[in-house]
Amino acid sequence: MEQNSNKTKWKIVTLPRVQVDALIACFLLVRFGEERFPGIKDAEYLFWINIPEGKTVAELEKEGYILLDMGGGMFDHHAGLDGKSEKCMSQIVAEQLGIHKNQSIRKLLEYARRDDLLGKGTLSNDPIDRAFGLSGLVSNMNRALPDDQELIIKTVMPLFIAHHLEEKKRSEDLPREYEEKFRAGKTHEAIVQTARGPIKMVMIETDEIAMAGYLRAQRSVDLVVQKMSSGHVNIITQQKKMFDLSQIAAFLRMAEAEEKGTTLSIAEKDLGAAGRIEGVDEWYLDTRARTIQNGGVRPQWTNPTRLPLVTIGEIIKQAAAIKI
Repeated sequence: MEQNSNKTKWKIVTLPRVQVDALIACFLLVRFGEERFPGIKDAEYLFWINIPEGKTVAELEKEGYILLDMGGGMFDHHAGLDGKSEKCMSQIVAEQLGIHKNQSIRKLLEYARRDDLLGKGTLSNDPIDRAFGLSGLVSNMNRALPDDQELIIKTVMPLFIAHHLEEKKRSEDLPREYEEKFRAGKTHEAIVQTARGPIKMVMIETDEIAMAGYLRAQRSVDLVVQKMSSGHVNIITQQKKMFDLSQIAAFLRMAEAEEKGTTLSIAEKDLGAAGRIEGVDEWYLDTRARTIQNGGVRPQWTNPTRLPLVTIGEIIKQAAAIKI
């Protein structure tokens, strides 16, 4: 398809009773197609069963019509294959836009393929999962809104946007930020010898709340010490490791009290108790989430710790060698 001028009013045309594959194809075009189709973010949506008589696909494309799954055009995944294809339309759109290798859309493309080619948009047999899975909801919307297909697209589009932003963060933004922090000396990796054997610890300075999850899931980090620009420090662990953080909490509280010049009224053996402790309420031990929070992701009225990050790291090493 030839690239039209910036004044072209694009029309995205798809079949009525819009399906998941078409919805994802529309999302990809609007989200990633601006360079090839300038102004496509403001495209009009049309719903045809067939192309108009007397018109060819080439003529319609020159007039700014982007035909999805019809007429044997560039985005018709049945074209030239006797009505059969190993690729769904979304995959073809992604390839034409040069984004098919983007990790941020990998799950979207797989979902479109599974739903369109295999008829298995929702794999679970649980009736609640099937009722509220996107494939089922789209089918319901088609029945409820037969005369307003565009509303279906505009309803589902924000869901794809939110999904893509999260996937982009995990696959692109967080890895890039981590490498930048590492080069800037704001990240420290260490193998900590503990009572349970060696574990991987990372200390990092960042306000990105998703960083700890990324480090645990993608870099197999067992324990993350995250310092925010506010000075608050949170300690997050791999929950499946079932770490006992009471000893670390006790050592942190003792060090915090000493730094503040506070005399604690609680017995030393009770310093590892869950929740907060009077006099050192900077540190909250959550035994269910297996975290030690200095305010969590929204510190609000919790004071930041007075302990330097390097000191916290040494405390963790000392305490973990006893119990974790």
